Amino acid sequence: MIYLIFDCVSANRQVTFNEEFQEIAWVSPAGLHDLDLNEATRITFKQKGLLL
Repeated sequence: MIYLIFDCVSANRQVTFNEEFQEIAWVSPAGLHDLDLNEATRITFKQKGLLL
């Protein structure tokens, strides 16, 4: 598995998603603790300083 993380800035909030997504949410770093994240995602977010 290859997991790519991109830090980016959007020029607007008009983001579209394809049919592969079941649910989306804008979440602040503090709200990440409330999500059911898999271990790989938790590790990545910890490395980025988003989770303690």
